[in-house]
Amino acid sequence: MLSDAWDTLTKTNLQRAWNKLWSEEQSAGEEDVNDNEDGGVNEVTGICSKIPGFEQCDENDVSEWLAVDNNDPGYQMLTDEEIKRHGRHIQRHLRQQKL
Repeated sequence: MLSDAWDTLTKTNLQRAWNKLWSEEQSAGEEDVNDNEDGGVNEVTGICSKIPGFEQCDENDVSEWLAVDNNDPGYQMLTDEEIKRHGRHIQRHLRQQKL
């Protein structure tokens, strides 16, 4: 059933769905940035300074730590075929659990 659903999904529909989700996420992210202009650096620096061994932590250290993953999107890029294969695997697993 899941495999059939993936087979009927068009590339255009998938792109439109992701574009809609992405634009909503971007809007939410912009609001968060406006609420906290320094990106939370001051808050994290204050917390770190209370942890034994991190008393000397300053804003530069925190900024560097927070920037480490800037180039990592936080998700794995999969092709359509990889997504279908994963969906089929899940479907088989669910069927086996029902037996």
